[in-house]
Amino acid sequence: MHRGMMARLDAKVFHGRDAQQAIRGVRLKAWHAGAFHVRPVGGYELSIEAFIERYSRFDGIDISVEDAWDTGACEYGIQSWCQAVGIDTSDERAPMHRVLDGSRMQPQIEVRRAVLLAVKRHRAETRQLADSPLCESY
Repeated sequence: MHRGMMARLDAKVFHGRDAQQAIRGVRLKAWHAGAFHVRPVGGYELSIEAFIERYSRFDGIDISVEDAWDTGACEYGIQSWCQAVGIDTSDERAPMHRVLDGSRMQPQIEVRRAVLLAVKRHRAETRQLADSPLCESY
C-alpha cells in the first residue's frame, strides 16, 4: 500500500485515506452485510402472535374506548370490533389480555395503535409517579 490506512473487522476490509475513514468504512460494510444487530422490531412490524407475546406482560393495563378514539378509530369501527370479539363497550375499558385475545381473533391495525398508546400512557404515568416528590427512596 502506498498511502492511506486499512481497517479490518472479521473478514471485512476497507481502505481509507486515514484511520477514521477506514474504520467508518469497514463498520458500514459490516453493517450492510448484517454483521451487527438490526434495530428492534416495533409493535407494527411484529406478527400477531409476537405482538400478543410482547404486550401480554402489560396485563395490568386497561385499554379504553378513548385510547381507540385518540388513535383515530371511529365509533362504528370500535363498536363492531368489540362486538365481533365479545368485548362489552358499555364498560368503556377492557383489560389488556381481553384486547389481545380479541386481536388474535380479529387482528386490526387500529387495535395495535390503541394498545401501543395505552402502554405509552402507562409508561409516562409510571415515570411521572417515580419522579414525584411523594415517592422517596430510603
